[in-house]
Amino acid sequence: MAEIRAPCGCGRTLPVLRRINGCVRNMLRMLDGSSKWPNPGFRAIMAVAPLQQFQLVQTDAEALELKLVVQESLLADLEQEIVAILHRFLDYLFQIKFTYSIPFPAVPAASMRISCACLTFDMSPG
Repeated sequence: MAEIRAPCGCGRTLPVLRRINGCVRNMLRMLDGSSKWPNPGFRAIMAVAPLQQFQLVQTDAEALELKLVVQESLLADLEQEIVAILHRFLDYLFQIKFTYSIPFPAVPAASMRISCACLTFDMSPG
């Protein structure tokens, strides 16, 4: 969803965007405002946990939600091992929330490695 701002002073008649709200796939927004392509270490996670599907969602500048589809919930020590892997590969100590889910709907050309940062981009000048 986008918000329109006042018309441009240059005389253009096309609408001007002030802000875009939405999701950015496969990007993390860092606390300093920069963005980066994450390598969350999913191969390392798959080596220690029997995951069927997973989705990593950035819910805040310092927080991630790891949505998992598994046969049964993971033990707390295995969750902590996954948190350590994420911290090591992402090079930041994000707060990690685990959510257990039913299987995600199939999407054409989808991968199990989904990362989505739900962000608001402010496009105001200055």
